[in-house]
Amino acid sequence: MGRDESYYTIGDNSRGTEFVDEALAVLDGAAPCRQLALAIGRRGTHHVRASENQASLPWLDRAIAMGRDVADHDVVSRALSNKGVALWFLGEQEAGVELVQESLRIALAHDLEDLASRNYQTLASLAWMEFDLSGADELFEQAERYSAERDLHGQLMCVLASEISLKVDMGRWDEAVAQAHDLLYVRNTGRASRIEPLTTLGLLSARRGDADGIWGPLDEARDHIAKSQSLGYQGYIAMTRGEVYLLDGDVERIRTEILPWWEESVRLGEEDIVADLTMLVWRAGLVSEPPEGLREPERLTMTGHHREAAELYVAAGLPYKAAWALLDSDDEVDLREARAMFDRLGAKALLERCDAKLRSIGAKVPRGARPSTRSNVGGLTDREVEVLGLLEQGLRNAEIAGQLFLSEKTVGHHVSAILAKLGVSSRLEAVRRARDLSAVG
Repeated sequence: MGRDESYYTIGDNSRGTEFVDEALAVLDGAAPCRQLALAIGRRGTHHVRASENQASLPWLDRAIAMGRDVADHDVVSRALSNKGVALWFLGEQEAGVELVQESLRIALAHDLEDLASRNYQTLASLAWMEFDLSGADELFEQAERYSAERDLHGQLMCVLASEISLKVDMGRWDEAVAQAHDLLYVRNTGRASRIEPLTTLGLLSARRGDADGIWGPLDEARDHIAKSQSLGYQGYIAMTRGEVYLLDGDVERIRTEILPWWEESVRLGEEDIVADLTMLVWRAGLVSEPPEGLREPERLTMTGHHREAAELYVAAGLPYKAAWALLDSDDEVDLREARAMFDRLGAKALLERCDAKLRSIGAKVPRGARPSTRSNVGGLTDREVEVLGLLEQGLRNAEIAGQLFLSEKTVGHHVSAILAKLGVSSRLEAVRRARDLSAVG
């Protein structure tokens, strides 16, 4: 059983079922005990990891019942959490979340610290998939505090890695890049926890038009999960590589490498992976009809309701997805709004595509500010110049955070840096000093 968990931790679940079946064979005929209940639960867990959620339920129910019979809280908590995830993907979201919450309560009550941390992370991930990004952010923060306070290094690295991907979705790209570098080059990060930082660096390089920073991180991430048979791992890699192919206009690579994973995700009914891969293959012109059960924003986009889709994404706090939904439109107003969102994000690749589409319909494309005249005064970075410009408008930190898709805490750091670099002590003085230096106005 220990080998099974060790292999999964390093991203290799190719022999997991084999190890569990060996354990079950050894325990065949044994009276109910912890070891047997744990092996039964692990068999169910492998079905969940393989997206075979319906098949997992009999195993997990047996593990829960036997775990309760032998009073093993660890077994019960593990099986409840995995059953909750299985039910969530089978369409019983409320019941699934309740089971994970029950698992968390058991783990907290019996000092099962590793399981408690995992449950916080699972609840965060479920909230994320339900488009409750603020709730997911809060749960990841709880998981981070809990893990750090108890020196759960492995779990802490998993939390920090997941937070990176969430920040990408929320448009907090600078924070995501900084945290990715921290995990990869400062902390002692295991193989599995390197996947999201690596894909983040490669993907954001592509979105920002930095060709040199793309394939090194993406290829390393792919190599880390080469032996994984999990759609969660393989689908995630397919989504990131597929977007880069799409930005490059490489439809053939999408057809040969990404389309098979889309077909597999549709077969298995993995909602979040289906949604992202569907948009990739649809935008590449490889499919035309929404698959059954596709999420509402993606279905709206594919059926020509671009603004309605964008509004759902904006309400969820997903600016990049919202902007791309508008880019799919041929309406000038939609395209100009998409352009403004891409500009704020620094999404150079799609900003250029948006400009080209505007020109194709005869619309004028606005000229961007000249970085050489705005970013170097006082030693300010490009982002600090943006914050300074919003300070001039009288915006508070929370309002600036909303405009730039940053956290309020990050805006506070930028404001402090601006004051220090300009040698002033207040926001008003910073604006006046910047005017004197021709940084603003």
